[in-house]
Amino acid sequence: MAARIRESLEEAGTFILAEGPRWMIIFLIFFAPFCYGLRDGAGEDFFSGVAFFAFFLFAWKCFLDGEWPKLPAWLLFCLTWIILQGMWMTLNANSHYRFHDDYVTVRFLELASFPDLPGSRTRFKSPVHFYPQVGVFCLMIIVVNSTRQVREQYLRLLAACAIVFTVFAITMKLWGLEGLRHLWTFERDDSYKTVFGTFRYHGNAATFLAIGMALTIGSLLAGRESVKRGPKLFLSIGLLILLFGAALNTSRAGWLLAIYVCGAAAIVFLGGYLLKGNSVLRNRRIVISSGVAALLIGTAAFLTFWADKETKVKRLETISESVTSRYPKPLFEAMAQDTPLFGFGPGAFPMVFPKYQVFIRGHMPMHLFQNEAHQDYYQYFFDWGHVGVVPWMIVFFAPILTGVRRPSKAHPIAEPLQCMGIVALSAVLIHSVFDFPLQVTSLLFFFGIIAACLTTQVRLPNSPENPAQV
Repeated sequence: MAARIRESLEEAGTFILAEGPRWMIIFLIFFAPFCYGLRDGAGEDFFSGVAFFAFFLFAWKCFLDGEWPKLPAWLLFCLTWIILQGMWMTLNANSHYRFHDDYVTVRFLELASFPDLPGSRTRFKSPVHFYPQVGVFCLMIIVVNSTRQVREQYLRLLAACAIVFTVFAITMKLWGLEGLRHLWTFERDDSYKTVFGTFRYHGNAATFLAIGMALTIGSLLAGRESVKRGPKLFLSIGLLILLFGAALNTSRAGWLLAIYVCGAAAIVFLGGYLLKGNSVLRNRRIVISSGVAALLIGTAAFLTFWADKETKVKRLETISESVTSRYPKPLFEAMAQDTPLFGFGPGAFPMVFPKYQVFIRGHMPMHLFQNEAHQDYYQYFFDWGHVGVVPWMIVFFAPILTGVRRPSKAHPIAEPLQCMGIVALSAVLIHSVFDFPLQVTSLLFFFGIIAACLTTQVRLPNSPENPAQV
């Protein structure tokens, strides 16, 4: 009896070590958007805890197998540099900041262990901002060491999660203020219009919908011959739902991102057939189904736009004005000149920026407070400095370059899921020029998962598969 119990426990332990990290990532994929996009402290702490535990199980299995986790050299260097700099800046935070009604920051209570060395400007904000980023890195390492089938599963589940979330968000949107008050507290009755589901800010929801659209289209194109009718129908209907959600969402960037994703998908679709030596026009089924899909999508988008035409047209006409109001370039240029070599510290932007509002008048009204710079590249530069911003940019852009230069077949266009993954990453990076998607833990997590799926494939010990790439 004791031997049987011991054998059962060993089997359970082996299963947990082998499959636990994968199931934890799947759980976090669905947990992240529904937990307010991981924009609250409790949700981010829970995410970090699960991510660290998943990495512990993964590392323990590698230890038992006598193997080190495998990573491309560039990714290993960048993650190591970011973690070391972030840990130092966070633990050597040289001050606290507090805000007064006039938004003047006052430093008090020096607590740095090494006050003459670089340290974050905010001991409170830096851990909250930095530790979830480390959690994302841990999950990226797990994904890079996953097999091709598991990576494709992650991408398809991300698409499914976006579809399910959009159904929920559309329901809450149509319910109106009364329904959204179950999730949010609104200071003004009209502020609910910029909420989309569990995302308080419609711009963050727009990025998530763009990611979901790209991966849904990629899943459809990649499995147009092998995927069964049920999943194919789910993805097809889901794509229409995502497009309807993007049109219903009040984010102007979301509308433009939807157009960008659909345009890129058309190139992938047509290019995939042409490069394979096929003529799209000869396949009547493809022509008919594509025409019907385009007609349905166009009709849905037109009706959604026409239902609130005046508001949407007005918002489109004020894009330039809106970007300028949230992007005070003279203040950012002044901050850039004062940014230390290692930056102000992770998450320090909202603690440092008000000083420039006070002393450089006429660009940002004093009654406005910005938690984010609404320009991710500037904000990463402010937080991480001249040195730390470089590995961050490599982590953001290198997966796209490796995905294009190292396709799984003769040409990257021949692998639709891979190509649409690149489109999803590029959509996030484009939106980052005008907003702050990479400051949101859930969106950074989704970006990291896709980026890891596009990174060079490696094989775990005892993996039945040959190394391949997605």
